[in-house]
Amino acid sequence: MNKMMRRGKNQVLFKFLPGKPIDYNQGNAIALVERWFSHKVDDVNKTRIIKEVYNAIRSFKSKRGYPRIASPDSFELLSPVFVEAELFPLTFICDSCSRAYSFGSVQQLNRVLRKHKCISCGGKLTQMDLVYTHECGHLWAPKIAPCKEHGFEKIILNKHGSNSPKDWRWECGICKRETSSLNSWCPACKGTSNSQICYPKPFRQTSVFTPHSLTLVNLQNLNEDRIYEDDIFKKLILAKYMDLFKKHNSTFQECLDVSPKDDNKLDQLIKELKAKNMSEEMINQVLESMNKVNPNKKGVRDAIIKEVETLISPPEGDMSGVALKAYEFMETLDSSASVHIKRIVESSERKNHPKIEQIRKFPKKLEEIGIKNAYVLNDLSIVKLVYGYTRGAPDNKSNEDKRTLNRFATDKSTDQGKTPIYLNKANTEAILLEFDRWKILTWLKENGVIDEVPSKDDEAALKAWFLNNVQTDRISPFREIDPQLKKTKMVYKLLHSISHALLTTCSVECGMDKNSLAELIFPSIPAIIIYCSNVQEFQIGGMFTLFENNIIPWVEKTLTKVGSCIYDPVCMDHQSACHACLHLSEISCVHFNYDLGRDILIGKKNSNEEIIGFWSKKFLRKVNVENG
Repeated sequence: MNKMMRRGKNQVLFKFLPGKPIDYNQGNAIALVERWFSHKVDDVNKTRIIKEVYNAIRSFKSKRGYPRIASPDSFELLSPVFVEAELFPLTFICDSCSRAYSFGSVQQLNRVLRKHKCISCGGKLTQMDLVYTHECGHLWAPKIAPCKEHGFEKIILNKHGSNSPKDWRWECGICKRETSSLNSWCPACKGTSNSQICYPKPFRQTSVFTPHSLTLVNLQNLNEDRIYEDDIFKKLILAKYMDLFKKHNSTFQECLDVSPKDDNKLDQLIKELKAKNMSEEMINQVLESMNKVNPNKKGVRDAIIKEVETLISPPEGDMSGVALKAYEFMETLDSSASVHIKRIVESSERKNHPKIEQIRKFPKKLEEIGIKNAYVLNDLSIVKLVYGYTRGAPDNKSNEDKRTLNRFATDKSTDQGKTPIYLNKANTEAILLEFDRWKILTWLKENGVIDEVPSKDDEAALKAWFLNNVQTDRISPFREIDPQLKKTKMVYKLLHSISHALLTTCSVECGMDKNSLAELIFPSIPAIIIYCSNVQEFQIGGMFTLFENNIIPWVEKTLTKVGSCIYDPVCMDHQSACHACLHLSEISCVHFNYDLGRDILIGKKNSNEEIIGFWSKKFLRKVNVENG
């Protein structure tokens, strides 16, 4: 196989990964991607990526090939240059006489079938499109079973008039004896407790190859050493996020500039200077000349840090995770050429926009559905990465604990012994929606999830609640959030359901196909991002046009659409989400359509419980009255 096919990096990243059977040569053949040739990627947050990958894979009971310790030195971040594939499976059936052929290599195939025609009748040979897979990750091809008397002389595939491969049999074309069914035992698990009978399946079936991926905001200015190792830096990041510097008449940069790496050494130096009877003024001059901390500024910094320690108490005790989430949110706004909805209104007023009366209502309309701040991001930098794959239906919960997450084989460009992670960077346009924290907490209280809600005027306490209570490290993209994590589950399900509801109706208003849009969820902020995931279809200004003209119809269509489903009452009585209302494609959804429900949005009442919807009239009346 030496025919070249050109594909975009995003398409290669998900459809042409190592270990995946693919359509080749416009569907005229089937091939197996054997290996990649890539170049190394250095200008991304490697430590952060590795930590996010390990957080994602921790939910898999069975993993194969990953280093035990999440060390950046054990991984290589790569971007594809070209892909090498080989013909697979090497089993062929004659269209005329049904004679079957199977080979161990392409070389053997070319040697035996030089004209690529049936030896018996000269008929056209069709490549078999069935393969075997096992949850362990092994993939293999159908092999014909020989006749005890006539060997491989003339084995045919007898389908017995059935479309199901389970009914098909290998049969000797000479003596007419059946030689075997098409069932097969996993050769990789032979003789182990994991061994089981496997049935052939079409190579295009989702269960044959499921890539496991993440999409992250590319934090271009992230100092990884400080965010993971410097405790003072972490706490100053959180102080900035909670806006604690103003009341101390200080700034983040001031405290950052004077933050020493070793306070003990500084204290020792001050002590030595005082022992020499040096005045406070002289000491300050000496310290500033040495670029050390002014004791007065150090006191301010210490007071701010103490306040952070009072407000923030993450479940695992480590500030790195919550500090990173806060930093990610702030950096996304700072580095993505963000424009607030209020600036859109102001700009329209200056231009005397013909729809200015309607545009003035945009912020209020968003507030009605719980959105406090809205931004259009004109230059969002994202990283899409793939770190492994499974075989077996991704939505088959009965087998999810049996599936093995497999790493990709060592790339031709990878240093020996390192595990490859494939990624692609892209810049795109997006909408970021930051939610009213007080409204969400009030909604949680109304549903009996929490007992107390901080004052709506205490923004630091409201932000701290989400950082303290939403356990982002317990959220896996590939399975439902544990119901025991009630606060985390309810917050995430609310944001995820709103994201799907808005994304479904967004496509019409911004002029993009629904499958070209995707989501990012920031549950500990809380916020969501809706962005154009298909960079090749990226239309500059699509999101801006939505912001400038279509906020009201977007919100109103969303509220109308979530109110019913064509499969109600079955849909509402069951999961309250299905393909007809809230489900999105796997490319668009960040959580495989888990933790979704219209009941969260519009409410639901049955004999056992009542769920008060976040967008229900009952709740909206309550919070609007309390907001006064």
